[in-house]
Amino acid sequence: MYPAHVGARQQTVLVLDWPNLLVGAAIGGVLGAGVTATFWAIDHRGSRKTRMADVRADWAVAAKRLEILSMTPGTGSADFYLARVEYPIDRWRGILGADDFRKLDRLESAFGAAEHWSRQLAVLPNDPDAPMRAQRAIEELSAAVNEFANMSRAMQSTGYTDVTDREARAELRREYVRHPFRTLKRERQNKRVRRAAGL
Repeated sequence: MYPAHVGARQQTVLVLDWPNLLVGAAIGGVLGAGVTATFWAIDHRGSRKTRMADVRADWAVAAKRLEILSMTPGTGSADFYLARVEYPIDRWRGILGADDFRKLDRLESAFGAAEHWSRQLAVLPNDPDAPMRAQRAIEELSAAVNEFANMSRAMQSTGYTDVTDREARAELRREYVRHPFRTLKRERQNKRVRRAAGL
């Protein structure tokens, strides 16, 4: 009924071109890793900047609260210490650096020194050096409070500038998405004007 070759099984042999397959996989892997690494680096840099900005904003809020507490009459070193330990100061110090935190440390030690010499003056009224040392400790505390308050106010001002700059960049990105050519032309003109003005 049927010829012998009809319905006979044909065997297909799969021949792989191994060298080309390996080279293609290697090139694809390198290109994929390169593209992935590029996007990871961009994202990592952006997330690091965002994390730094968030920590800086948290530190500014904490500094403002500590500034207000340090200027409150009747605040002692224990009160200031209890308020300070509510914040992760050491973690922030590791992320932001130690400059602003040196002023905080100076303020905290000035509170302790002023209390100590005030107590010494009360305990040893006959000590001739106690009034002078107590007065010097109080002056040091006043200077430390003023220095910390100035730093805190400068951080508040910088924070406000950062927020307005961030909002301006976000608005510019939205404009680039909506009208890319018009926005590019306007930005180039603004750049020329700024360059001509020497800004």
